[in-house]
Amino acid sequence: MGSGVTDRIKSLVGTGDDEPDFECAGCGRGFEANRQQCPECDGFDIRRASRSH
Repeated sequence: MGSGVTDRIKSLVGTGDDEPDFECAGCGRGFEANRQQCPECDGFDIRRASRSH
């Protein structure tokens, strides 16, 4: 597989690191899976977490 394909699969499946994959834009709480609503602040703006590589 090409490097781009491998990176895409890792981003979809997860790489086992401790950083959350998604986060609430309102309060910043991180999640391992995408959610419809944040249980912390009841916000609906859930986004992919920005990762610092």
